[in-house]
Amino acid sequence: MIIYEQDGTSRNFTRDVLVVGGEYDGDPMYILVNHWPSRSGGEARSAPYRNAAALLCKNLTDSLRNANPDAKIVIMGDLNDDPTSPSVDDMLAAEGKVNRVRKGGLYNPMWEFYRKGIGTTAWRDAWSLFDQIIISDNWLNERESYRFYQAYIHNPNYLVQKTGHFIGYPNRTFTGDKYLGGFSDHFPVYMAIIKPID
Repeated sequence: MIIYEQDGTSRNFTRDVLVVGGEYDGDPMYILVNHWPSRSGGEARSAPYRNAAALLCKNLTDSLRNANPDAKIVIMGDLNDDPTSPSVDDMLAAEGKVNRVRKGGLYNPMWEFYRKGIGTTAWRDAWSLFDQIIISDNWLNERESYRFYQAYIHNPNYLVQKTGHFIGYPNRTFTGDKYLGGFSDHFPVYMAIIKPID
């Protein structure tokens, strides 16, 4: 993905969005896999890059739904922003409550975790919920095909650091160049979908 600066002359390259699409048991689905730009250089300075990534996801979602209104969209990954950050809250306009999601809009089930102070990664004893799953409105309304059931943060005991400076954090693989033997400095997220049976 190319991001142009405000002066329109220079450009910076950042990570692409992987779009995977097809049919799952007859339901058209598209998954947008993301790893948005980091907060290197500071949150405010790096925010335009994440806003641009969010805008790309919004444009992709709108295009996919215009081509096929029945297509179900999942935007997922390490967004390096929280559910209340401008990239997610404003650019994607991902609602945190089901009853506020409009036709063609997006729902962010991770918002409720964030409201309760539950995160997926920690830095200087503050939790962030950077790993998110955001879904199109038609995941919420289906009666005869697959629909959204629930989102989860996978944080069992074995994924939590037991000792040292990062006690209570996700059990990371490295700190700097020192190998710690853990899994990741982020907890994974996932969602369950359900479908009525005859």
